[in-house]
Amino acid sequence: ENQTFYGFEYQNRNSSYFGRIIYNYNQKYLFQALMRVDGSSRFGTNNRWGVFWAVSAGWILSDEAFFTPNNVLSFMKIKGSYGTTGNDRVGNFASLGLSQGGSDYNGQPGLAASQAANPDLQWEESSQFDIGFESNWFKNRVRLNTSFYIKNTDGLLLDFQLPFTSGFTNITRNAGSMKNTGVDLELGGTVVRRGDFSWDLDLNVGFLNNEVTELPDATEDEDGNGFLIGSANQRAVVGRS
Repeated sequence: ENQTFYGFEYQNRNSSYFGRIIYNYNQKYLFQALMRVDGSSRFGTNNRWGVFWAVSAGWILSDEAFFTPNNVLSFMKIKGSYGTTGNDRVGNFASLGLSQGGSDYNGQPGLAASQAANPDLQWEESSQFDIGFESNWFKNRVRLNTSFYIKNTDGLLLDFQLPFTSGFTNITRNAGSMKNTGVDLELGGTVVRRGDFSWDLDLNVGFLNNEVTELPDATEDEDGNGFLIGSANQRAVVGRS
């Protein structure tokens, strides 16, 4: 009796180098800078490495001489940051030209190309700006924190359909942009504090607006919106979430 066995093993590699500077002046003025270089085996040989950085600052307003201690506002910190990050969430072989067996011809075993190569495939990059504050109230019994952010992403990792005459169905490319804006709120406090026992309660809520702002080579629908169908389960529309 003939038996057929299949086995698969997939691997990918990431390598990173980073440095960070932290500065704290008089316990009131806080600064941090970070730079990192990331490499991923998932990308093309032309763009395997990405450079990303971030800076942040904070000001503890409640430690200033002009702040009058009181029983209402116990602590106030204003903070802000800006930085870039990369995304490599694609298939392990998305940048490679692939072939597969089973394409027999005239009784002879054969191989056929199954995926087009894209050696220029690179990191999807996001830049984000955050500003917000942290505060404690009523002798640190209540916490109220909030932050507002704007995140722009360029070089979206998307699947593009190819003409059937190419011999392939689709290819992964960097194309398009997306914008996220949102607000995060956190309200918490110590409900019970007796001796060594305390019970804290926290509530978190976030509001997000997500919009695709650009799709090169997109097709227009009846409303004039550009859209892209990359695969059976992927569809992006300009101006929509």
